[in-house]
Amino acid sequence: MLSITSYEAFNQRVNGTLIDHSGVELKLAGTYKREESQLLLQVHQIRGPVEIFVNKFKMENWALDGHVSYIASSSSFVYQGFVRGKGFGQFGLQRLGEFIKQSVSPLLSAQCY
Repeated sequence: MLSITSYEAFNQRVNGTLIDHSGVELKLAGTYKREESQLLLQVHQIRGPVEIFVNKFKMENWALDGHVSYIASSSSFVYQGFVRGKGFGQFGLQRLGEFIKQSVSPLLSAQCY
């Protein structure tokens, strides 16, 4: 699950947390380019039960690099793209729950699909 914890409109900085089903928690920070709908989130802190994952994420400068899209038919947002890191590929996250219009941050909480 990805949760966006803060968004600074002036400099378009985004902070978030990605929690894996295994309990690994990644604190992310990055930028949102509104004109391009591009969101780049890089790992800056890792917590979790599995030390092997912690070392892998730290050594490879792991990041989510993708685009945010609005899907009118389901009134939801999708964040999809590629994971920057050896051995990773594409990802996709979709906002779940009731649609709430947000002018600041369209992604409040999303889960993998």
